[in-house]
Amino acid sequence: MTKPVLSIQNLSVDYVTDDGPVRAIDNVSLDVMPGEILGVAGESGSGKTTLAKAIMRILQPPAVISGGRVLFEDKDLLQLDEEGLRRLRWTRMSMVFQSAMDALNPVISIGEQIVDTMKVHTDFNSSQARDRAVHLLEMVGIPGDRIDSHAHQLSGGMRQRVGIALALCLEPSLVILDEPTTALDVVVEKEILGEIKELQNKLGFSVMFITHDLERMLQVSDRVAVFYAARLAEIGPAKGLRDNPQHPYTQGLLKAFPSIAPGARTPESIPGSPPSLLSPPSGCRFHPRCSQVVDACSQTRPIRTDLGPGHAAECHLLSQETGAAT
Repeated sequence: MTKPVLSIQNLSVDYVTDDGPVRAIDNVSLDVMPGEILGVAGESGSGKTTLAKAIMRILQPPAVISGGRVLFEDKDLLQLDEEGLRRLRWTRMSMVFQSAMDALNPVISIGEQIVDTMKVHTDFNSSQARDRAVHLLEMVGIPGDRIDSHAHQLSGGMRQRVGIALALCLEPSLVILDEPTTALDVVVEKEILGEIKELQNKLGFSVMFITHDLERMLQVSDRVAVFYAARLAEIGPAKGLRDNPQHPYTQGLLKAFPSIAPGARTPESIPGSPPSLLSPPSGCRFHPRCSQVVDACSQTRPIRTDLGPGHAAECHLLSQETGAAT
């Protein structure tokens, strides 16, 4: 049986506030398999970026990891010291941040940033590292002669491509993309996602792709994990979630997205708003907004129900006792 590259087991993350702890990730378990793109979808505040930062161990106070394990290539990242993490970050796992302008150093050229990263982690000399930087930039669609440009001299799309080149420069086995196309126009967004998919197919790395755009995610991902209010609502093959979503929240998300397909239905918004994580609802956190609610939904947290290979959801309607969500 193929082992996952990344295995998250019962992970919980709290933000410590004056009003008490806010649980931003609540007992979440999921795997990322070799060579797959796992999409992570959900509304703002559902825990997607917190999950990514917990994996990379770059959470800042007042955030604390309060439980669980994060196994990457058989190493528990939560047990590693800073030196152990330094040896893994960028070499074996890397991240493309939501705003490349914030992630890039405005003082030095984009080429220097790639070269410096490689010289810290490899035996490349300056000439070898620069040649590799040119190759990486060209691989993500940036002409090699832009290597001496600074971040402010590049368009938003080009800055995101530089972020991708930096993430790939040490050939990691896992790349986390946190909203990589935010604030880009739809044409550039489509180009960048297409390039990511092409590079992933060519180089074979695994991807965790975080976005609030479920429709876009379904186009590029192999599997999709849907988060709601710090919990994993449903995870499964992209085609299965698109054609036959099982959790009422996943069903609602898909109905809320517009489509240009012939005969497509009018988008329907999900009533209400996501709950405050300071005082979340008891039981299933989606039950105040759910049109299929039953008594158990407000009383107990639903268990995770396996629905097929790689497909599971947390919903009382999916248990054997109550049937299936419709």
